[in-house]
Amino acid sequence: MNIGVCNFPLGMTKEILEELRVPIFTNQVEFHPFLEQFDLLDYSYDNDFLITAYSPLAQGKVMENETLQEIGEAYGKTPAQVALRWLIEQENVIAIPKASSREHLENNIDIFDFELEDEHFQAIDDLEKNHRIVNPSFAPDWSK
Repeated sequence: MNIGVCNFPLGMTKEILEELRVPIFTNQVEFHPFLEQFDLLDYSYDNDFLITAYSPLAQGKVMENETLQEIGEAYGKTPAQVALRWLIEQENVIAIPKASSREHLENNIDIFDFELEDEHFQAIDDLEKNHRIVNPSFAPDWSK
């Protein structure tokens, strides 16, 4: 038996796996170039579960970022395509972008014909990563 969880920060994820001994298949969390989830991602490697990235385009904010725009120009891609590529190039990450039109859907899929060079991947890693977009009043304590 495996389960999927959503919005479980690292502490809650550890509790499920280590204390309750319930295997997780995926943990669906907000993850995009402006929000760091690297501790959880590292933990997923050691404990064999996936990270499903929701809001991977930061609700459109990736389109406004100069770094992502410049990297996109280098590949003939949009900033959104660059952001999605950055996510899926990380082991154990699945991205589930929302598409409001057929054109956006097609663009979201058109990310498998290029790979980010190390310098571009690192430039995205180096972006400020403290911008949480989805933070409802009933959310868990993200720092635990």
